[in-house]
Amino acid sequence: MEDKAKEISGVVWVWFKKYVAITPKTDEVWEDIIDSANKIHEHYKNDELNGKFADEMILTFMNHIERIEKAGGGKNE
Repeated sequence: MEDKAKEISGVVWVWFKKYVAITPKTDEVWEDIIDSANKIHEHYKNDELNGKFADEMILTFMNHIERIEKAGGGKNE
């Protein structure tokens, strides 16, 4: 089994950067965020070693997007 932590971190980081800067987040944007997250999940879900890590990364960054949105932010330099 291959550790894909670096790959997953990069994929999730690109996903996060794409959506964190969009403000305000309309229902359509949230749907796109969730759909994109689901695609990442689907890609790794059958990977016994890396699937859980991918899901945890997605959830961590999803929660961070929500916190930033609630704080009125968006742009992440």
